[in-house]
Amino acid sequence: MLKIFNRISNSAQLMTWGSYCVKLLNAAIILPIILHKFNNSEAAIWLLFLLIINLVNLIDSGFSQSFSRTISYAFAGAISINKYKQDSNQASAISPNWTLISKLFVIMRRVYGIMSIISFFLIAIIGSYVVSKPISNLSKPNDFWIAWLIIVLTAPALVFGILYTTFLNGINRINLLKKWDIVFGAIGVITTILISLIKPSIIYIIANMQFWSTMNVARNFFLVNKLFVNKEIVDFDFDLFKTIWFSSWRAGVGLLLSFGVLQFTGVLCSQYAAIGFVSSYLLALRIMSTIIEFSRAPFYSRIPELSILYSRGDKSSLLLKAKNGFFQTIWLYTILVIVLFFLAKPMLLLIKSNTVFVSANVWVIMSIAFFFERYGSLHVQLYTITNHVIWHKSNLGSSIIILLSIFVLQRYLGFLVFPVSLLLGNLFWYSWYGARHNYKEFEISILKFEFFSVILPFFLLLIFSAFAFVCSF
Repeated sequence: MLKIFNRISNSAQLMTWGSYCVKLLNAAIILPIILHKFNNSEAAIWLLFLLIINLVNLIDSGFSQSFSRTISYAFAGAISINKYKQDSNQASAISPNWTLISKLFVIMRRVYGIMSIISFFLIAIIGSYVVSKPISNLSKPNDFWIAWLIIVLTAPALVFGILYTTFLNGINRINLLKKWDIVFGAIGVITTILISLIKPSIIYIIANMQFWSTMNVARNFFLVNKLFVNKEIVDFDFDLFKTIWFSSWRAGVGLLLSFGVLQFTGVLCSQYAAIGFVSSYLLALRIMSTIIEFSRAPFYSRIPELSILYSRGDKSSLLLKAKNGFFQTIWLYTILVIVLFFLAKPMLLLIKSNTVFVSANVWVIMSIAFFFERYGSLHVQLYTITNHVIWHKSNLGSSIIILLSIFVLQRYLGFLVFPVSLLLGNLFWYSWYGARHNYKEFEISILKFEFFSVILPFFLLLIFSAFAFVCSF
């Protein structure tokens, strides 16, 4: 029994899933409170709060991916962090390069310190402007303004905390990080239950959420200091920073264009669409974001390991693990979007929600749109381990298509333009751009690599889509 427990607790994938399950449990408690106790306008503002919190994380601008990847290289013994095809002097080093890791850590502290300050002013000024109109339309806005103030004040600490999760991911201690996420998340679930029983107000809900997020930062600070015992005293290496910046700005632009445009459609919808559609669409976006976050665990938890394998030139092991990650991620996503379609409406009726679920055609379009997004994202992430970042190009093309589609098709499709635009952008650009780079870099056979992991689940999704459309009439 002890061996089984140790095997589970040492599995990055299982611990990642466990942490997501705790998050889902927390959301399963909060969501009924919001949808039942709050009216459509109040529920829409709560969803808008969550959307803005996610947008604040974009201040990271791609640094976390670059830092995590380069720390993985250094942890595998690499002498430099430049893109390389495994030369002999780098292949011979198998122990961590603590000098390089120390230099990276000094740069990380400087970068995330600056970003935490920037995040405060962005959310205090621009964020407050975005929420001012919806909150001012409430009959009792004070509680929501206090909740918003809590978000503004805690945002800088959470942005700075990305430093510690990035470092732990880079040294491939995802299992330890997620194990503690489960423990703290479980305690958070208990406090959420107490709030739901005693005083389910927006102030206490937001305060509880932000408190435990801040505690996660403090915990990760102690974990990093405990593990990083070989830290060396080094100066800020500007040349190394420039090398990091070269890949980070590309990843940052890519994140801003992909995730930013997605969240922007929600903000745009909240400003101009009818309140009934706003609350339903934002709820669907929230559910879809949760599905994506949960389903990506099998692949994303392997990224540090894949970076280490690439730095050591072990191509066969790398592709085998990547293929398994694709299979589990795509199939899990497909099954979840189908199951949630059948469960969402009954569950909302059960909790007597004031917010209804989106129509079948909207959910089907969103499901296919994000299927292509997941496929493209997996390929972009896989190719990024080569330290050749293409996020800015892959996301620029899709973002242009999405925004142009909204502008051109809005008069013909109405509010349906939002999910349709996401589908067009992901289908005609994002899905294939990263894939073609991997086919060339790793000499991948489409049928061998993707038949069971991508093509079969896509056919299942098409069958479900046809069934959902027929049932909607």
